[in-house]
Amino acid sequence: MAVPVPEWLNRDFFEIALRQYEKDENVKVTSVDVKSILDTSEPTTSAIFSAAISYNLPTTTTEFNTKLIVKTPLLLPDGANEVQLEPLFDTEIEMYTKTLPAIGKFLLCSLDERVFFPNIIYHSKSPNYVLVFDDITDKGFSKETKQLNFENSKVVFAKLAKFHACSMFLEQKTNEVSDYKQGLFRVRDDGVEHMLNSISKLIDEITTWPNHEVYVEKFKNIHKNFHRKIRRLYSVNTPIHGYNVLNHGDFHFRNMMFKTDKQGTAHDFMLVDYQVCIWGSPALDVIYALYMVASKDTLEKHREDLLSHYYDEFVAAHRALGIKEKPPTRLDFNTELIRHGILEMIIAVCFMPYVHVDFSKISMDDLMANGEVSKDVRKEIYGHPDYKKAIQELLPMYLEKGFLD
Repeated sequence: MAVPVPEWLNRDFFEIALRQYEKDENVKVTSVDVKSILDTSEPTTSAIFSAAISYNLPTTTTEFNTKLIVKTPLLLPDGANEVQLEPLFDTEIEMYTKTLPAIGKFLLCSLDERVFFPNIIYHSKSPNYVLVFDDITDKGFSKETKQLNFENSKVVFAKLAKFHACSMFLEQKTNEVSDYKQGLFRVRDDGVEHMLNSISKLIDEITTWPNHEVYVEKFKNIHKNFHRKIRRLYSVNTPIHGYNVLNHGDFHFRNMMFKTDKQGTAHDFMLVDYQVCIWGSPALDVIYALYMVASKDTLEKHREDLLSHYYDEFVAAHRALGIKEKPPTRLDFNTELIRHGILEMIIAVCFMPYVHVDFSKISMDDLMANGEVSKDVRKEIYGHPDYKKAIQELLPMYLEKGFLD
């Protein structure tokens, strides 16, 4: 079921938005067509709308036509989740109005790289939280329906490296980037509960597998100490123990839009949904990218290639930007990946099973709840032959590297 279009998303609203953007109080909107473009069954905290707008400027007789994307909180009918969603939108507004424009300048001026994000037209926190963007589908960007091959993954890892380096440079100049301390699991308690439910379901599943007793005990211990492990995972590195960058926090191919040629080769991409950005180890985004951007085949065949490509691009950007500190060594980078390796397990157990879920048939309410329907849905997902094969291949590596300790 599509999200209903709010009554306030009307001609008056878009006149206010465009007058601010055009810096002209005489802008007159002549037509508005708003449609919901997100199904409520999809996992999201936001309602997304497309808007086709026609408007006039007093300095010309030409009528301008533009396509915009509008993002608002996806509120429950009683509004009970409004307080919970506000920090997410506060973070995103801060990112789009302050941090991303600064990073964009570094990307363009120092690294000869195109921007990483769509242009913001308007934002407000009152009377409603709302962000309005250019519709970048008009610029040839579109979403991918599946995870990426090696060559397209390299494009993503390279730009992620530059984004991380720029954030480090911006922190050096302003000491403000490190203020992003919320992250997904500090503002979404239900996210942690969902992960605990997922681990419980995996325990139920692997209990039925022969010769997996050691994993059952490992996961029971992880479940018992999960809150402590999550806090440690998302803690800021001290200078003695590592280095920090600004992480997107939900670095998933579904949060990206790509510009590709007829052969499907990606030449550029933009990242959207900056609600859970967090200052911390680069491993947070990099590990996420390994599992949620690269395809299974790409990860199996080119894991080290992608990590090396990211590191080389990061060091090159670090030097080009003129950051005072020496760039992290390859050992420093690999140490971050090992120290945060439990995130690999978390993603493989709590997120990877849902990559192929058809959310038009399974609602997020069913997945997140604790009732019998939810249990049946998760049992079907975790018992899927493809997922079973994938996780059985990964578990020995996690055990060997200590990610399950």
